[in-house]
Amino acid sequence: MNIPEKIPFLSILIFVTTLYGSYKGIVSNKFIDKYLLSSEGVLFRKQYYRIISSAFVHADWPHLIFNMASFALFAFDFEKEQGILKLLLVYFSSVIGGSIFGLINNQRNPDYQAVGASGGISGLVFASILSSSPFSIILYIPLAIEIPDWVYAYLFLSISYIGMQMKKGNIGHDAHLGGAIVGIIFITLLSYENVGQRYLLALGLSGFNILLICHYFYRKGFNGFDIGRIFKKIKERRISVRQEAIVLDLDKILDQVYKHGQESLSERDRRRLEEISKEI
Repeated sequence: MNIPEKIPFLSILIFVTTLYGSYKGIVSNKFIDKYLLSSEGVLFRKQYYRIISSAFVHADWPHLIFNMASFALFAFDFEKEQGILKLLLVYFSSVIGGSIFGLINNQRNPDYQAVGASGGISGLVFASILSSSPFSIILYIPLAIEIPDWVYAYLFLSISYIGMQMKKGNIGHDAHLGGAIVGIIFITLLSYENVGQRYLLALGLSGFNILLICHYFYRKGFNGFDIGRIFKKIKERRISVRQEAIVLDLDKILDQVYKHGQESLSERDRRRLEEISKEI
Protein backbone atom coordinates (compact mmCIF):
# COMPACT_ATOMS: atom_id res chain seq x y z
CA MET A 1 0.00 0.00 0.00
CA ASN A 2 1.49 3.34 -1.01
CA ILE A 3 1.65 6.41 1.23
CA PRO A 4 -1.33 8.35 -0.24
CA GLU A 5 -3.61 5.34 0.35
CA LYS A 6 -2.66 5.34 4.03
CA ILE A 7 -3.73 8.95 4.54
CA PRO A 8 -7.47 9.30 5.23
CA PHE A 9 -7.91 12.44 3.13
CA LEU A 10 -11.71 12.58 3.22
CA SER A 11 -11.87 11.96 6.97
CA ILE A 12 -9.39 14.77 7.58
CA LEU A 13 -11.33 17.09 5.26
CA ILE A 14 -14.66 16.38 6.99
CA PHE A 15 -13.04 16.72 10.42
CA VAL A 16 -11.40 20.08 9.67
CA THR A 17 -14.43 21.49 7.84
CA THR A 18 -16.73 20.51 10.70
CA LEU A 19 -14.42 22.11 13.26
CA TYR A 20 -14.30 25.35 11.27
CA GLY A 21 -18.03 25.45 10.54
CA SER A 22 -18.90 24.67 14.15
CA TYR A 23 -16.55 27.35 15.46
CA LYS A 24 -18.18 29.89 13.15
CA GLY A 25 -21.62 28.76 14.28
CA ILE A 26 -20.82 28.86 17.99
CA VAL A 27 -19.52 32.44 17.82
CA SER A 28 -22.11 33.70 15.31
CA ASN A 29 -25.85 33.06 15.55
CA LYS A 30 -26.27 34.46 12.04
CA PHE A 31 -23.93 31.81 10.62
CA ILE A 32 -25.55 28.88 12.40
CA ASP A 33 -29.05 30.10 11.45
CA LYS A 34 -28.03 29.99 7.80
CA TYR A 35 -26.91 26.35 7.84
CA LEU A 36 -28.91 24.56 10.56
CA LEU A 37 -31.66 22.06 9.76
CA SER A 38 -35.15 23.53 10.12
CA SER A 39 -38.66 22.62 9.05
CA GLU A 40 -39.26 26.10 7.71
CA GLY A 41 -35.95 26.28 5.84
CA VAL A 42 -36.20 22.90 4.12
CA LEU A 43 -39.94 22.48 3.55
CA PHE A 44 -41.13 26.07 3.13
CA ARG A 45 -38.12 27.88 1.66
CA LYS A 46 -36.87 24.83 -0.29
CA GLN A 47 -33.36 25.24 1.16
CA TYR A 48 -32.48 21.58 0.77
CA TYR A 49 -28.77 22.22 1.36
CA ARG A 50 -29.61 22.41 5.08
CA ILE A 51 -30.12 18.63 5.13
CA ILE A 52 -26.34 18.26 4.72
CA SER A 53 -24.95 21.62 5.90
CA SER A 54 -26.42 21.11 9.38
CA ALA A 55 -23.85 18.33 9.90
CA PHE A 56 -21.04 20.88 9.73
CA VAL A 57 -22.30 23.11 12.57
CA HIS A 58 -22.79 22.28 16.26
CA ALA A 59 -24.68 23.80 19.17
CA ASP A 60 -21.79 24.21 21.60
CA TRP A 61 -18.26 23.02 22.44
CA PRO A 62 -19.26 19.86 24.40
CA HIS A 63 -21.53 18.81 21.53
CA LEU A 64 -18.74 19.40 19.01
CA ILE A 65 -16.04 17.66 21.06
CA PHE A 66 -18.19 14.57 21.66
CA ASN A 67 -19.14 14.21 18.00
CA MET A 68 -15.64 14.84 16.67
CA ALA A 69 -14.13 12.39 19.15
CA SER A 70 -16.61 9.75 17.95
CA PHE A 71 -15.86 10.64 14.33
CA ALA A 72 -12.09 10.34 14.82
CA LEU A 73 -12.51 7.06 16.68
CA PHE A 74 -14.12 5.38 13.66
CA ALA A 75 -13.70 7.45 10.47
CA PHE A 76 -9.93 7.35 9.97
CA ASP A 77 -9.63 3.57 10.29
CA PHE A 78 -12.80 3.01 8.28
CA GLU A 79 -11.46 5.03 5.35
CA LYS A 80 -8.11 3.21 5.46
CA GLU A 81 -9.79 -0.19 5.45
CA GLN A 82 -12.83 0.40 3.24
CA GLY A 83 -11.68 3.27 1.02
CA ILE A 84 -12.70 6.85 0.38
CA LEU A 85 -15.76 6.00 -1.75
CA LYS A 86 -17.40 3.85 0.91
CA LEU A 87 -16.76 6.51 3.55
CA LEU A 88 -18.28 9.14 1.27
CA LEU A 89 -21.40 7.06 0.60
CA VAL A 90 -21.91 5.82 4.16
CA TYR A 91 -21.28 9.13 5.92
CA PHE A 92 -23.30 11.47 3.73
CA SER A 93 -26.16 9.03 3.12
CA SER A 94 -26.42 8.69 6.91
CA VAL A 95 -26.37 12.47 7.31
CA ILE A 96 -29.26 12.73 4.83
CA GLY A 97 -31.13 9.85 6.46
CA GLY A 98 -30.73 11.34 9.92
CA SER A 99 -31.92 14.77 8.77
CA ILE A 100 -34.97 13.38 6.99
CA PHE A 101 -35.87 11.26 10.01
CA GLY A 102 -35.56 14.37 12.21
CA LEU A 103 -37.95 16.30 9.94
CA ILE A 104 -40.47 13.44 9.94
CA ASN A 105 -40.19 12.97 13.69
CA ASN A 106 -40.78 16.69 14.34
CA GLN A 107 -43.37 17.39 11.64
CA ARG A 108 -45.80 18.79 14.21
CA ASN A 109 -43.30 21.41 15.27
CA PRO A 110 -42.96 24.24 12.71
CA ASP A 111 -40.12 25.70 14.81
CA TYR A 112 -38.03 22.52 14.66
CA GLN A 113 -34.30 23.16 14.34
CA ALA A 114 -31.32 20.84 14.70
CA VAL A 115 -27.55 20.88 14.23
CA GLY A 116 -24.75 18.36 14.41
CA ALA A 117 -23.21 15.42 12.60
CA SER A 118 -25.18 12.90 14.65
CA GLY A 119 -26.73 11.09 11.69
CA GLY A 120 -23.48 10.72 9.77
CA ILE A 121 -21.48 9.62 12.80
CA SER A 122 -24.15 7.15 13.85
CA GLY A 123 -24.17 5.53 10.41
CA LEU A 124 -20.38 5.47 10.42
CA VAL A 125 -20.24 3.82 13.85
CA PHE A 126 -22.47 0.95 12.78
CA ALA A 127 -20.84 0.59 9.38
CA SER A 128 -17.44 0.33 11.08
CA ILE A 129 -18.58 -2.26 13.58
CA LEU A 130 -20.39 -4.45 11.06
CA SER A 131 -17.61 -4.38 8.44
CA SER A 132 -14.80 -5.22 10.90
CA SER A 133 -13.77 -8.19 12.96
CA PRO A 134 -14.97 -8.02 16.58
CA PHE A 135 -13.02 -5.47 18.61
CA SER A 136 -13.20 -3.69 21.95
CA ILE A 137 -13.75 -0.02 22.73
CA ILE A 138 -12.29 1.74 25.75
CA LEU A 139 -14.57 4.29 27.41
CA TYR A 140 -13.28 6.76 30.01
CA ILE A 141 -16.25 7.45 32.32
CA PRO A 142 -14.11 8.48 34.22
CA LEU A 143 -12.18 5.23 34.69
CA ALA A 144 -11.16 3.23 31.63
CA ILE A 145 -13.76 0.57 30.82
CA GLU A 146 -13.24 -1.86 27.95
CA ILE A 147 -16.44 -3.11 26.31
CA PRO A 148 -17.09 -5.23 23.19
CA ASP A 149 -18.09 -3.36 20.05
CA TRP A 150 -21.54 -4.95 19.96
CA VAL A 151 -22.27 -3.74 23.53
CA TYR A 152 -21.19 -0.23 22.49
CA ALA A 153 -23.57 -0.38 19.51
CA TYR A 154 -26.58 -1.29 21.63
CA LEU A 155 -25.65 1.34 24.24
CA PHE A 156 -25.33 3.91 21.46
CA LEU A 157 -28.87 3.23 20.25
CA SER A 158 -30.30 3.19 23.78
CA ILE A 159 -28.71 6.50 24.75
CA SER A 160 -29.86 8.04 21.47
CA TYR A 161 -33.42 6.95 22.22
CA ILE A 162 -33.25 8.54 25.66
CA GLY A 163 -31.92 11.73 24.06
CA MET A 164 -34.93 11.77 21.72
CA GLN A 165 -37.24 11.61 24.72
CA MET A 166 -35.47 14.44 26.54
CA LYS A 167 -35.20 16.81 23.52
CA LYS A 168 -32.80 19.32 25.01
CA GLY A 169 -31.58 22.18 22.82
CA ASN A 170 -31.00 21.91 19.06
CA ILE A 171 -28.95 18.70 19.22
CA GLY A 172 -30.35 16.20 16.69
CA HIS A 173 -30.59 13.09 18.89
CA ASP A 174 -33.25 11.57 16.64
CA ALA A 175 -30.77 11.71 13.74
CA HIS A 176 -28.81 8.93 15.50
CA LEU A 177 -31.56 6.38 14.85
CA GLY A 178 -32.20 7.54 11.29
CA GLY A 179 -28.48 7.62 10.50
CA ALA A 180 -27.91 4.21 12.09
CA ILE A 181 -30.44 2.38 9.94
CA VAL A 182 -29.13 4.06 6.77
CA GLY A 183 -25.54 3.22 7.72
CA ILE A 184 -26.45 -0.43 8.25
CA ILE A 185 -28.23 -0.61 4.90
CA PHE A 186 -25.41 1.01 2.93
CA ILE A 187 -22.56 -0.96 4.48
CA THR A 188 -24.53 -4.17 3.83
CA LEU A 189 -24.86 -3.22 0.16
CA LEU A 190 -21.25 -2.05 -0.18
CA SER A 191 -19.48 -4.73 1.89
CA TYR A 192 -21.84 -7.67 1.83
CA GLU A 193 -19.13 -10.28 2.47
CA ASN A 194 -17.76 -8.49 5.53
CA VAL A 195 -21.19 -7.81 7.02
CA GLY A 196 -22.20 -11.39 6.26
CA GLN A 197 -19.64 -12.59 8.80
CA ARG A 198 -21.54 -10.66 11.47
CA TYR A 199 -25.05 -11.07 10.08
CA LEU A 200 -26.55 -11.91 13.47
CA LEU A 201 -25.31 -8.62 14.90
CA ALA A 202 -26.57 -6.76 11.81
CA LEU A 203 -30.01 -8.31 12.16
CA GLY A 204 -30.07 -7.67 15.90
CA LEU A 205 -29.09 -4.01 15.61
CA SER A 206 -31.52 -3.40 12.75
CA GLY A 207 -34.36 -5.02 14.67
CA PHE A 208 -33.55 -3.15 17.87
CA ASN A 209 -33.34 0.16 15.99
CA ILE A 210 -36.67 -0.41 14.25
CA LEU A 211 -38.22 -1.46 17.57
CA LEU A 212 -37.09 1.78 19.23
CA ILE A 213 -38.43 3.88 16.35
CA CYS A 214 -41.80 2.07 16.37
CA HIS A 215 -42.10 2.36 20.14
CA TYR A 216 -41.30 6.07 20.00
CA PHE A 217 -43.88 6.77 17.30
CA TYR A 218 -46.45 4.59 19.10
CA ARG A 219 -46.09 6.63 22.29
CA LYS A 220 -46.05 9.87 20.34
CA GLY A 221 -49.09 9.01 18.24
CA PHE A 222 -47.68 9.16 14.71
CA ASN A 223 -50.35 9.68 12.02
CA GLY A 224 -48.20 9.76 8.91
CA PHE A 225 -46.21 12.44 7.18
CA ASP A 226 -48.62 15.27 6.33
CA ILE A 227 -46.64 17.90 4.45
CA GLY A 228 -49.78 20.01 3.94
CA ARG A 229 -50.22 20.34 7.69
CA ILE A 230 -46.57 21.30 8.07
CA PHE A 231 -46.90 24.06 5.48
CA LYS A 232 -50.03 25.33 7.20
CA LYS A 233 -48.34 25.52 10.60
CA ILE A 234 -45.25 27.22 9.20
CA LYS A 235 -47.41 29.75 7.35
CA GLU A 236 -49.46 30.44 10.47
CA ARG A 237 -46.30 31.01 12.47
CA ARG A 238 -44.84 33.34 9.83
CA ILE A 239 -48.10 35.36 9.80
CA SER A 240 -48.04 35.55 13.59
CA VAL A 241 -44.43 36.76 13.62
CA ARG A 242 -45.22 39.35 10.95
CA GLN A 243 -48.22 40.63 12.88
CA GLU A 244 -46.12 40.98 16.03
CA ALA A 245 -43.52 42.96 14.05
CA ILE A 246 -46.24 45.27 12.72
CA VAL A 247 -47.56 45.93 16.23
CA LEU A 248 -44.09 46.67 17.57
CA ASP A 249 -43.22 49.02 14.68
CA LEU A 250 -46.57 50.81 14.95
CA ASP A 251 -46.19 51.28 18.70
CA LYS A 252 -42.71 52.70 18.22
CA ILE A 253 -43.83 55.17 15.53
CA LEU A 254 -46.93 56.31 17.43
CA ASP A 255 -44.89 56.75 20.59
CA GLN A 256 -42.46 58.98 18.70
CA VAL A 257 -45.33 61.02 17.23
CA TYR A 258 -46.86 61.43 20.69
CA LYS A 259 -43.59 62.65 22.22
CA HIS A 260 -42.09 64.72 19.40
CA GLY A 261 -44.83 65.29 16.84
CA GLN A 262 -45.35 63.95 13.31
CA GLU A 263 -42.58 66.17 11.96
CA SER A 264 -40.01 64.13 13.88
CA LEU A 265 -40.66 61.06 11.75
CA SER A 266 -37.88 60.08 9.37
CA GLU A 267 -38.53 59.18 5.76
CA ARG A 268 -38.03 55.54 6.67
CA ASP A 269 -40.63 55.76 9.47
CA ARG A 270 -43.11 57.41 7.09
CA ARG A 271 -42.68 54.64 4.52
CA ARG A 272 -43.10 52.00 7.21
CA LEU A 273 -46.26 53.71 8.50
CA GLU A 274 -47.65 53.74 4.97
CA GLU A 275 -46.88 50.02 4.56
CA ILE A 276 -48.59 49.21 7.84
CA SER A 277 -51.69 51.22 6.89
CA LYS A 278 -52.03 49.12 3.72
CA GLU A 279 -51.69 45.83 5.61
CA ILE A 280 -54.14 46.63 8.38
